[in-house]
Amino acid sequence: MRPRAQPLKSNPMLPLLKTEQLTKVFGGFCAVDRVSLTVNEGTIHSVIGPNGAGKSTLFKMLTGMLKPTSGRIWFAGHDITGEPPHVITHRGLAQSFQITSIFPRLTVLESVQTAIIARLGRCFDFFSRFHQSRAVRQQALEIIEQVGLSELADAEARTLSHGDQRALEVALALATDPKLVLLDEPTAGMSPYETRRMVNLVRELAQKRNLTVLFCEHDMDVVFEISDFVTVLHQGRVLVEGKPDEVRRNETVAEVYLGSEVQQ
Repeated sequence: MRPRAQPLKSNPMLPLLKTEQLTKVFGGFCAVDRVSLTVNEGTIHSVIGPNGAGKSTLFKMLTGMLKPTSGRIWFAGHDITGEPPHVITHRGLAQSFQITSIFPRLTVLESVQTAIIARLGRCFDFFSRFHQSRAVRQQALEIIEQVGLSELADAEARTLSHGDQRALEVALALATDPKLVLLDEPTAGMSPYETRRMVNLVRELAQKRNLTVLFCEHDMDVVFEISDFVTVLHQGRVLVEGKPDEVRRNETVAEVYLGSEVQQ
């Protein structure tokens, strides 16, 4: 049996996540073109750009779902290029996923308990003593409280509102005890109230859990409010990278790629 991948210890002198000339080619189409990205520990870093800019492909390479055509990915100072998704997750890099397509009939509490057990490497068995153990249950309840779902702990995932489902997706990512969380369009399809709740949740988790967050988002109000750094992709390449105000003032970004959404 192969030893399980261990979480990586970050080096405070190095960025938590770094890509070097990361490239992905599908046939004759270059979806991601020599992207060099640096994400510092303890920051909220957004990746934005028009449809087809390469954001989703970039995230899939970071999480191991796609292997790069060329280039390298460094996490906590270690080369993780080409490692499979489950290994990368155990290293401490997690991405939220859609609970309703995987555990629709489990309750919120059962879903988070299952994710914790998966991290610990135990067998998937709802009736095992371990699954019902006080330690796992307590940890799951703490995570559920952090994402604001305590009152829905016994509700089935499929019955949750869209906003609550997205909060549960974040909870499942937290159950892997990550150093960095990737969020793909965390406010997509949300009402203004749900969007505000998600923004507050991401900010609080980053502060209270000392999490690093990398996310892509179409809502420019969210991006410029919550981000410490912003990377703009266009046609697979990095167009601009900097602090939100710097990106907002960039005429090329504002006029050509993001339109009036980034204007004051």
